[in-house]
Amino acid sequence: MAATADVVHADPARVFRDVPLAAPWTRRRVLLAAIALAFIVGAIWGLRRVDMSLFALIDGWPETWNLVQRMWPPFIPADDRNQILNLLVDTFFMAFLGTFIGVVLSIPLGLLASRNVSHNSIVRGTSRAIIAFARAVPSLVLALVFVRVFGIGPIAGILALGLHSIGFCGKLFSSAADNIELGPRDGVASTGASRGQELLTGVWS
Repeated sequence: MAATADVVHADPARVFRDVPLAAPWTRRRVLLAAIALAFIVGAIWGLRRVDMSLFALIDGWPETWNLVQRMWPPFIPADDRNQILNLLVDTFFMAFLGTFIGVVLSIPLGLLASRNVSHNSIVRGTSRAIIAFARAVPSLVLALVFVRVFGIGPIAGILALGLHSIGFCGKLFSSAADNIELGPRDGVASTGASRGQELLTGVWS
């Protein structure tokens, strides 16, 4: 024991020299490495596919700088100011209405996607799929789809913003419902409250 202690104090590296410090190559680690490699290969292939390179960005810089010079300082003709102001107000209300519609629709979807509220796996899975789809698809893509369906106008923007708002609002409500304290809800249910009363006082509050 004394000899071992002398060795540790003299040269600690000698004791741990043969101990493997790298993580073992498990199946999960190999799979993650393969996925990362696939992403790198896909990115390189995509860059070559679209002929994008650093030299292309450098060559296009004069045109970009010309555009910036023409945009700054901004100039709005006096004849167009009223029209631009009206369009700004319309855009604000489009965003307001789209967000309002998204919040209203995301409340039942978020609650149905929660394990503490919905006990039906099919309903819960469907609600989560809708929320995930609304979060994954960019609002610009949704706007292009609705413009194709309804034409250019406020309805396309309102629907696009509303559907996109369902994504993050639904996720917010679902996570909040999953993290509630079950004690107050069980107490309300033990008094003979209905399902709606239990949801309103034990979950939504």
